[in-house]
Amino acid sequence: MESPSLLEVLQVQEIDELVLPSIKYIFAYFTHRHPRQLLRIYNSLDDIHCVLKVIFEYRSLKKWNATSVERRFQLKRVKSVKDAGGLVNTFPEEVKSAVQLSQINILAKIFLSYCLPYLFSKIKTLSHSTRLLELRASYNVEHNNSENEGHQVHPSPSLNFRSKILLKLKRLLSILKLMFQFGSKFYNSIRWAYYVLFALGTIPFSNPVDHLLKQRLIYDTKIPNRTSEKALRFYTLPSFLDNSMSIFLSLVQVLDWWQTNDYATQIKKGRVAFTELEPPELSADNTSSTKNICKICGHSIKNPAVLSTGFVFCYPCIQSWLKDNPFICPVSKLKLVRKEKSFWRIMV
Repeated sequence: MESPSLLEVLQVQEIDELVLPSIKYIFAYFTHRHPRQLLRIYNSLDDIHCVLKVIFEYRSLKKWNATSVERRFQLKRVKSVKDAGGLVNTFPEEVKSAVQLSQINILAKIFLSYCLPYLFSKIKTLSHSTRLLELRASYNVEHNNSENEGHQVHPSPSLNFRSKILLKLKRLLSILKLMFQFGSKFYNSIRWAYYVLFALGTIPFSNPVDHLLKQRLIYDTKIPNRTSEKALRFYTLPSFLDNSMSIFLSLVQVLDWWQTNDYATQIKKGRVAFTELEPPELSADNTSSTKNICKICGHSIKNPAVLSTGFVFCYPCIQSWLKDNPFICPVSKLKLVRKEKSFWRIMV
């Protein structure tokens, strides 16, 4: 049972974490154009995603012993059994049944990987909202105290009791918030330690959650021929959902690759199109004897200035040329890439 590399594990985690932001990005695009119909769905997108994610991943783990992203990378989950590697050839059926995920393993994986992060995100959102409530409550208490002092009226016992309760709740929430922040930082440190140990081959688990569940990732070497089965079940709902999920994950990977390489900015600046062009073919009279001749005025170059395409001209000539023909090279007729700084003066 061969384990994947650390880079493959990190890629699986990265794609899995990009699913929800990609869905939010798509919904934000359409919600901006149809707010009346889609605003409620967009506000409840985290809840809807959690429910659908649990359903999808439960079905995928039940059928394939892998999540939808892990299945795309031809990985599967097995229970970590001691000395299983040496017994595979001797007792293949027994080892296969021993490492198979049970119902409890699947439910534990879903709870720790999807339900628990969802609850943590809700707690974080609730902490922000309670912070606003604390500020409002403290403002109201101070406002009432100032009014009572102005009218020389003693505050009622109910107000004193309420302010004490609010103060204790504020302290409790601040303690819980500090504990939550410390726990998050500690978990991130432990996770990086697991990455290092997994890369060195010391442990078979790539993260603390898998270690707690006693589950590990291996390559899914069994690739059955399902051509006839797919042809018969292509139009069924489970098959349609599997194909849709696979297509969506492919789009997420393409979007991540596009954003990582920043191709949108390069295309806007014309860098991609320019770098794919070959150098311009110059005429035969452009020999070494004419290399000191300005291609605009035809005289010897004075006060040289180099263009971003690599050609040298007289500084006044290229200045006047770019005023009449903005962002076009006079020799190659190519559009200039850096329009803000298209030429530089050479100080000799």
